Amino acid sequence: MRVRSRFERLWRSVGGLPPPGQLSLVVAVPVGCGMADDLPPGVHFNADGRVATVVFEGAGPDAKVLAGLEARWVPSGLVVTTHP
Repeated sequence: MRVRSRFERLWRSVGGLPPPGQLSLVVAVPVGCGMADDLPPGVHFNADGRVATVVFEGAGPDAKVLAGLEARWVPSGLVVTTHP
């Protein structure tokens, strides 16, 4: 069996990529944290729009912001929050 045919079978079994606008990962990091990559506070998306980075000030990310992002999750969506 060729690698390409294996990949195509796997692709069909998992249903391909989630529809546009859906998120598979939300990462919340405080301002100044090395993982924030010097981004300003707010929500930042990766190039394909499937991963959101929430840069926050204070004790934690705004619950309203996270709730809005969670509404866009794929079934296996995950939020990871880091603290200094």
